[in-house]
Amino acid sequence: MNLTKPQFFLIFLPFIFINDIYEHPWMLIIPIIIYLVDIKSIKFFSLKYFKEAVSFILILVLFLQIFYDDTHLFIHELRFREFTLIFILIELFVFVSLIKLKDFTFLNIFFLIFSITQLITGLIPEKKFVRDSFLEKLEYSFDTTKEINEKSNAPVVLIVLDEYSASEEIFKMTKDSVDFKLEEYLDKKNYTIKSNFKTKSLRTSISLPSIFNFNFHNNIINDSIENVDKGLQIIPDFGKLVRDNLLVDSLNIKNINSYSYGMFPFKNGINSEDFYYYWENKHPNKNLLSIFFRKTVIWSIIKNINRESTTFDLFRKSALDKFEEIIFEKESFYYFHLYFPHDPFTYYDEYPSKDLNYLLLSEDQYLDEHIKYKRWFQEKLISILDKKLDENTRIIIVGDHGFRYNSKVDPAMTIGAFKNYSKNSLKQINSVQDVGYLINSSF
Repeated sequence: MNLTKPQFFLIFLPFIFINDIYEHPWMLIIPIIIYLVDIKSIKFFSLKYFKEAVSFILILVLFLQIFYDDTHLFIHELRFREFTLIFILIELFVFVSLIKLKDFTFLNIFFLIFSITQLITGLIPEKKFVRDSFLEKLEYSFDTTKEINEKSNAPVVLIVLDEYSASEEIFKMTKDSVDFKLEEYLDKKNYTIKSNFKTKSLRTSISLPSIFNFNFHNNIINDSIENVDKGLQIIPDFGKLVRDNLLVDSLNIKNINSYSYGMFPFKNGINSEDFYYYWENKHPNKNLLSIFFRKTVIWSIIKNINRESTTFDLFRKSALDKFEEIIFEKESFYYFHLYFPHDPFTYYDEYPSKDLNYLLLSEDQYLDEHIKYKRWFQEKLISILDKKLDENTRIIIVGDHGFRYNSKVDPAMTIGAFKNYSKNSLKQINSVQDVGYLINSSF
């Protein structure tokens, strides 16, 4: 091996370790094959700078997405297209310099060291997560003013709708009253609907932990939703708070059973073995290409050009089926996450998948598809709610955030509907993230 020349297999080597080498040891065969081809390629390709050009492209394709994900928010807040341009310019400068020096030792040693660090990182045991210590570092405090005095043993059902845009926002675009169909139905069924109901987060990964831990956003002083989200997103272990959450533990103290049929199982709640928890296994149908390329810009482009809907529809169906079949019991809390009307805009044969290029959809096209899908989902949700006519069950319907892909629509605006709660008890519930307080105070 000549370290002064570009070595293809060294470029692939760290990438192998990044992509779950401990789960897929067979992937080590790939750099070995590339090494053999790499040697032969010197004989077969005599074009000047051929190996340098191939190396340049390989680094760009394999590592652009990884370097962006690792540095975004921690070092910069650039959009991907801006980062791509800077990455190409830096890479070009490095390659031109190395070509002039006629020595690629620096680059090859870099990838060797990178490989070793990835290998060592994979061998280090994960640090045990201690929630109380973590919350103490965040200077978290419980807001006692959110307590209500309408306690009973009737079941509480939380239904989270994913990316559910506020109907008021959509009506501004369409001027069509059909967009209020769900609200009209809920009003007839004696739900209290909070107007101008907002989320404090535009990300599901932050909105849900905040809901289940009594509104983290009350503890953070900042000037915008986006800045709060960025601040929370870069805190290590923040995502673990959604499974190991304060709400379920508080209900356990009161001898209230907590059931999850949502994105994730509860660490200290009751979970279903036959339920598909999406956040536990986002890639159930892995294949050679998806395993090897899923952290590259290539896979990112492929996913966005034609989004695979199988896993999303499986999760959607799992949640809907459980909602319809379960008989809600007293002294119990149920969490359902309905992945509607979030894209991909599909649901088996009921809403067949369209050939949409999500990467190139304009804002108006995206909004148009969202509106059509949302209208269809409203009908479906109404038909499902009609089957759950137990007048004693307390139901909370909220969106985790609104529609985020059109500048004419406020992404913080979503839905907030409450059944069997008095208007007085809802006075302190000012955002999506406050509903954890409401659930806890219900028992």
